Amino acid sequence: MPTHIFPEQQNLAYQWISQQNKAFNGTPAAFVALNGLSGLVEIRNYLSNVCGANSFDFAVLT
Repeated sequence: MPTHIFPEQQNLAYQWISQQNKAFNGTPAAFVALNGLSGLVEIRNYLSNVCGANSFDFAVLT
């Protein structure tokens, strides 16, 4: 299961959060700032769908 949206280019993954994204009507960072934890969960679900994963293992973040 992929743990990065750009596994070969981590700099793009770090930039992604601050780039305009139609799915969030702005940047993912602004979406989280506006919607809090529920916004972060929506982004998590979006990334799971985009990466082709059905779920995300939060253990990889610890």
